[in-house]
Amino acid sequence: MDKVSLMPIDNLLGWRPDVVAAVKEAHPAVLRWGGSVCDPGGYRWKNGIGDRDSRVPFPNKVWGRIDSNDVGIDEFCRFCELTGAQPLICLSFSDGAQNAADLVEYCNGTTDSSWGSKRAENGHRAPYQVKFWQIGNEIGGDDPAYLNAITDFCRKMKQVDPSVLCLCSFPSEKLLERAGEEIAFICPHHYTPDFAICDQDFLNLGRMIRGTPGCNHVKIAVTEWNISGGAWGLLRGKFLTLETALLNARYLNLLMKHSDKVEIACRSNLANSFGSGIIETIPSGLLKRPSYYVMKLYAEHVKPVPLQVEKAPEGLDTIACASDDGKAIAVFIVNSKGEPMEVSPTAAAISGEANLKALAVCDSLDARQPDVMNHWSAPKRVDLVELPLVQRMVKLPAYSASVIEIETSK
Repeated sequence: MDKVSLMPIDNLLGWRPDVVAAVKEAHPAVLRWGGSVCDPGGYRWKNGIGDRDSRVPFPNKVWGRIDSNDVGIDEFCRFCELTGAQPLICLSFSDGAQNAADLVEYCNGTTDSSWGSKRAENGHRAPYQVKFWQIGNEIGGDDPAYLNAITDFCRKMKQVDPSVLCLCSFPSEKLLERAGEEIAFICPHHYTPDFAICDQDFLNLGRMIRGTPGCNHVKIAVTEWNISGGAWGLLRGKFLTLETALLNARYLNLLMKHSDKVEIACRSNLANSFGSGIIETIPSGLLKRPSYYVMKLYAEHVKPVPLQVEKAPEGLDTIACASDDGKAIAVFIVNSKGEPMEVSPTAAAISGEANLKALAVCDSLDARQPDVMNHWSAPKRVDLVELPLVQRMVKLPAYSASVIEIETSK
């Protein structure tokens, strides 16, 4: 035997039900396929379709393993369908523009198209309707080969499906000048807890977009972000902690601050990945890491209209937003201190009675240690809890990420 796979009988299109449920409950808007396995890894999508038992495993050089090739484009798109997320597919730049166009046709083409008919043969007659396509991974925006080819990529893909939105790899002024009319998003990666650097990058990218003729339509998609990308040793363990969850919350606050420019941001990673995933799986179970609850908190309570926060207590990272009708406000607050802090939210625009509710991601034992984490014997050590309100005062726990919901009839 060269390959053995035991599929549980309760699988959902090949996926574990507990994984599907956990991801669905976290409400990701977008899930990204690809990354370093595409470039520089050289993944070839045409080797990962059809009967899984006939697929050839390939060396995943970047992550140091032999990849079974069990998960291809079909499995990924079906996972997105199961979880309610939109797929974002990162294309291998080294695979060429024609193979990129073929993949667009495979995902979005009708059954009377060449590659659309192959998708139907592989069990999915309806098009996947993939909207977001990133051309290459972590290739410098000034790379001559990339500059010379990206327009051809975009045009060949749009010939197949004019509705697709093309995302570049790393941005640059030359890239915008060369292909700005063809692309919809420029895509930095942020792997740092230094949010001043990220803030300045957003400002610089915004100026670059505004300063390039014909690029006012271009937005920003941070297709990878976290506190670190490649560091090993103890820092991989840091991913599992409450401290990293709070840093993730602060980055989400920064994204909301720049929501006029940033429309997509994909936290790296989703599952396992040497500690950086928001969920951890073993054959017998699933564990939700502290960052899982932060992502869930923001996804469930974020509103579309940004608001100005005034007189926020010192030391709290705070941002607010409102519903379109102005009847619901969410105030997100990150307390990175080892002591609780009391706040009393008021909103100048609210008249009459308002209902308040507060939730927090925090250490359930209140040990006031930033390195606490969830583990298999204590899976709820860090959890999402409701906070009591006393005369509209909210006590934010030490080391916590909270949301205060304000609802009014006016």
